[in-house]
Amino acid sequence: MPLPITLMKSEVIDPAKVKEGLINCTFNFGFDDSKRLVVVYHRYDSKGNSQIYAERPSRWGGWKISQISDWKFRRDFSGQGSIPAIIHMGEPELQPNGTFIVSYTMPFGPGSGRLRLDARTLRPKGVLPPAAGLLPEPLNQLVLQYPGVAVRTRVSNYEGRTWVLRWESLPANRDVARAEAPPPGELHVCEVMPGTEQAK
Repeated sequence: MPLPITLMKSEVIDPAKVKEGLINCTFNFGFDDSKRLVVVYHRYDSKGNSQIYAERPSRWGGWKISQISDWKFRRDFSGQGSIPAIIHMGEPELQPNGTFIVSYTMPFGPGSGRLRLDARTLRPKGVLPPAAGLLPEPLNQLVLQYPGVAVRTRVSNYEGRTWVLRWESLPANRDVARAEAPPPGELHVCEVMPGTEQAK
């Protein structure tokens, strides 16, 4: 697709309808060895269960889609205000052995793990346990002493380097004002050293 991408030149990769499980805050993307975009997201399957899908532009036009999970639960969401992204998934990480790894985490259902898929076909090849914690123990400890505050993280991988954004906050409140706010905290950007639990 020629750049820049605009509304008039954009493409719809999954024309999901209302109540088909697509939510705009739960997706991620990476690239294959040919620099083609690989998008992962969740929506309902034909049985109404929540699943993760992977899509990539086809060499012959259009998009190739693959269901990469086989879960037996449904994440229903509705109502007013910002809907929290309870199902989190990492970017598709290309491995030297010709596979992608897509991590996922949620507070129910399958919990946490890593989906392995063939980088050539995007077909699933199994489920791996979750990776070991990325943050060294001192960064997992709370600094803010305020009821309900927890450590939040987001992970990004680029050219073999792993970065973690770390902060402390209350959980999402669906845009409803709170009676009071916690004290301000610090935002940390940490680089995790390969093969270790050290960060800088």
